[in-house]
Amino acid sequence: MATIENPSSNPIPITRAKVYFYVFPCSGGLESITLTGDDPGNWAFSILSLGRAARVGINYTGTIAGGPEYHTVDVSAAFDDGDTLTQTLNFHVQPDATIIPNITGPGSINVTTGQAVNYLVTIDPVAGGTTSANGLPGWLSVSGGRITGTAPAVGSRTSVKLTVTVDLITHLRWFVIVVGDGGDGGGSDFTPGLPPGPRIYLDGDYSIAQVSGPPEFEIPFATDPKPYVYKLSYWQFFDDFSEPALGDPGPIGGGYAGGSAGSIKQIGAGIVEFSRTYARVPDSRSEWESFVYSYQIILVGGGGGITELPLTVQSRIQFDYFQTDNPSSIDIPRAGKAVQVSNTIYMLNDFCNTVLHAPTGQEILALDATYKIWKPGIYERQMRFIPWISIDEIFANSGCGE
Repeated sequence: MATIENPSSNPIPITRAKVYFYVFPCSGGLESITLTGDDPGNWAFSILSLGRAARVGINYTGTIAGGPEYHTVDVSAAFDDGDTLTQTLNFHVQPDATIIPNITGPGSINVTTGQAVNYLVTIDPVAGGTTSANGLPGWLSVSGGRITGTAPAVGSRTSVKLTVTVDLITHLRWFVIVVGDGGDGGGSDFTPGLPPGPRIYLDGDYSIAQVSGPPEFEIPFATDPKPYVYKLSYWQFFDDFSEPALGDPGPIGGGYAGGSAGSIKQIGAGIVEFSRTYARVPDSRSEWESFVYSYQIILVGGGGGITELPLTVQSRIQFDYFQTDNPSSIDIPRAGKAVQVSNTIYMLNDFCNTVLHAPTGQEILALDATYKIWKPGIYERQMRFIPWISIDEIFANSGCGE
């Protein structure tokens, strides 16, 4: 008996005005498919293949008044054994978020000084709608879906936010209007009156820094392979360029750790390209090395003297990281020490508790902790630990007797 399987999701998410390709997996020979929607005038169907897996293009072409809507399509499948089966498909129709306003296509308007301007604003795939623009220079105005005016006699560049409202949904796009050479900041690589080429494509509010490429990640530690550092390229009007404060949040985490020296270069129309580096605070980590640790045994009595036993032991270097603008707040532990001055021995930094009475195998701090700048605003503290060997064990294994 012929069967048609249920869809993998219910409801099926689709986007208005875009074709959704749906495959109906079925058993038996499929000869034809009939589709009807709850609003027939606003659905378009195209059957692309039949057989054991029918591929059908479905798209909702109607309007969406205030947000996502639910619509239903009935599918009637006729099989070669004479059976006809009907299945209901529920669709969650989303507004088409990909449609954007266009001014004759490009993301920038380039005009010569004194040129008359008359641009039609369109929105793809729907034409019309209510057009408005924020940031238009005084020589331009918007009316009836067109931007008109006469360019001034001097070069300039302006960022404009263009909006078009269709079916109560507002779509926006930033444009850069460049007159002549762009005014202060140059822009001589633009050909007046022509849209920029693929290398120079301006589409954004360049009064603020706009990310112009994917992040480049760095993995600074071989023993902790995580991308704690990344670099981003930006475009911005040179006149508006300014450095963020160290530690300011990065677009994908971490904080600002400085720019890259010599990275600023001119793109055109007063826009420059530069890079910024961001760093996350790394996790604590450890590395292991050998370390020569000297035991000094002071002999008292008639002969007196000092015996030094330099022992090579494994050491663990612990790296901790702190993000602060006040490095004096970072704790710097000090190693326990025994210091002899004349005939007096001084126990420093809690030497008795942390060292003298430590059992064999217990880690002790071998050197005073230190810290240094790792990235601007982030400090790296190092502490070296060694496993303690008690004096009793040293003598027990020395062959010197009890």
